[in-house]
Amino acid sequence: MPLGEVVLGADGALRLNPGGQVQRALAVYAIAPGAPPGVAAPAELPGTAGF
Repeated sequence: MPLGEVVLGADGALRLNPGGQVQRALAVYAIAPGAPPGVAAPAELPGTAGF
C-alpha cells in the first residue's frame, strides 16, 4: 500500500501516513432511551473535505 493512499480495510477506510501514523474513518452513533441507535455522523474517508 503506497503511503498516503486511502484504502478500505476490514473495519473501514484508513490511510498510512509517513512516520507510521494511521488515519481511520470512524462513525458517531447516538443512543437514547426508548429509541433505536442511529448514525449521528457518518464515517468520513481520510483526506476528504470533512476529515
